[in-house]
Amino acid sequence: MGTDQCLFYNYIRELRNGKAKDKDDMTLRITDDTRFYCYIIADPTEKLVKVLEDNSFSRTPDGDGYYFFHPFHKAYVEMISYRKLLEDAKKRNRILFDKLGIPS
Repeated sequence: MGTDQCLFYNYIRELRNGKAKDKDDMTLRITDDTRFYCYIIADPTEKLVKVLEDNSFSRTPDGDGYYFFHPFHKAYVEMISYRKLLEDAKKRNRILFDKLGIPS
């Protein structure tokens, strides 16, 4: 991916190099073994799919997204659509809403 297309890798570098701060201006401490989970929430346009496929992303088993593990950054990156995000959240929370008597 081009530099402009992988801002999350730049942020991971900042975290690992001790340059990232929390809301209280304290440096975040990250170990070399820290794993990162990065999510891209976007509609899968033709151009985005081409970029993902050209950068070795694989389709998710349900066919509704793409994923990739970057070994150097120890980062799992997944692209899903906003529609999929909402559908999955509703499925996960349906049992809780049913138990609480809240219509879903």
